[in-house]
Amino acid sequence: MNATVMRDTSSNRFTGQIQLGLPNTFVLASYTQKFPGHDAQLTGTIKASVFGTYIEYGGDKKVSTHSRLGAKIAVGVPMGVTLKIRLVRANQVFLFPVHLSQEICPQAILYGTLAPIAIYFFVKAVIVTPFLKKQKESELEKQRASNRAERERRKQEAETEIRLMQDVVQRNREVETSRQGLILEKAWYGKLVSDVTADGPDNISVIDVTIPLQCQVKDSKLLLTDVSKVEELLVEIFLEKYLCHYCQCN
Repeated sequence: MNATVMRDTSSNRFTGQIQLGLPNTFVLASYTQKFPGHDAQLTGTIKASVFGTYIEYGGDKKVSTHSRLGAKIAVGVPMGVTLKIRLVRANQVFLFPVHLSQEICPQAILYGTLAPIAIYFFVKAVIVTPFLKKQKESELEKQRASNRAERERRKQEAETEIRLMQDVVQRNREVETSRQGLILEKAWYGKLVSDVTADGPDNISVIDVTIPLQCQVKDSKLLLTDVSKVEELLVEIFLEKYLCHYCQCN
């Protein structure tokens, strides 16, 4: 006969269990403190049975997307001191029990407690962190290369569209010249003011948008409206495909 009481929240979990039977009769209490922000938890368990009593404590942490690594120390009578290393990978569980002492020995408890912590931080600093950093840098470089290729493609498209505007701009300027209207000499888009830093002023990143804006001149007025016109569509495409992406940082 077995009775179990459990309380599980986002920050902790408590389990109490009583079992009556032959030959295994025991009372168990377990408490787990969760650390959701670090994907880790600490657990303490005490169990008293007809075969003996033991205390177990330890913790586990998520080390990758599909893996959790944990270690626990079990101290009791007559089992002595045992270190349990547990690796969960997807649906597979690997358990490595290391029997440190036949009796309750302070040195074995100390070594069994500190050794997994030291090994974990050593492996993390020497192997895991450099590997994840290199992997992240590789993915970032691939993303940058993809972004550069995409920006170059859109830049070429925008330059082609600008060349198509030349005839429209020429006629527009002739009309505006005949009526002494509005002719744009120069128009820029981008960061027109440099930031002064400790190393000196930053480079000013601007793009010449004289041609696409001249296409927006009608009756000596610069019209930037939401009305769907061929010239305005070309300017929108130019701004989207060339300017915004060209000015982005690599």
